[in-house]
Amino acid sequence: MRAWQQVLVAALTLEERGESPFTASALVVEAWRQFPDKFGIDGMPEHPSDNRVICQLSGHRGLVACGYLERTAPKTYRLLPDGREAAQHALGREIKPEVASESPERNGRLSKAVESDLERMLDSMAVQFHKLGERSSIKFEEACKFWDLRATGDNVDKRLSRATEVLERVTDDHVLSNGRCVSLTEVEAAHKAHDWMGARWAARLESMKKQIQNQAN
Repeated sequence: MRAWQQVLVAALTLEERGESPFTASALVVEAWRQFPDKFGIDGMPEHPSDNRVICQLSGHRGLVACGYLERTAPKTYRLLPDGREAAQHALGREIKPEVASESPERNGRLSKAVESDLERMLDSMAVQFHKLGERSSIKFEEACKFWDLRATGDNVDKRLSRATEVLERVTDDHVLSNGRCVSLTEVEAAHKAHDWMGARWAARLESMKKQIQNQAN
């Protein structure tokens, strides 16, 4: 059983004891109680290591981003359906087929090109600023990086349509071929940024299209 699965098993144990939502501290202790060799401090397995558990929760590949856990408040979490299923699977429990079919890991794979475009948009500074509510910090250059739009020689409509197409391909939480977990919430945030930037710089994009057309003539 891998570390992230062990954390989910600990979360499931807390839930089944009626402790949901649960604190990060409760999760650390439960994970250590069940798996002291994995979640104990080096050389002192009788003491739990906060970092070894918390690192499984955070980051773009963490259990929260993957849609297995939800952060309900600072340092407080609850188990989501996909996390519950993954924990039950790790324990060898029988899972109802209709529930199992909903797991994002069973979704059809995206093409490499779509994955590449999706990651570029999700990781863009434009999306990060938009999520933080700092729209005024988004420069047109950042929007162009989001769309992979060069200053000259690009088909503007094609690039914007491509962004919409890629974002609409993801209709649920998804695991990319490189192992990165992409949540639907992330994609929806990117879509909102895409729509906002398209409206914000509509006139400038139209001007770019005219310049390109003039260069082609």
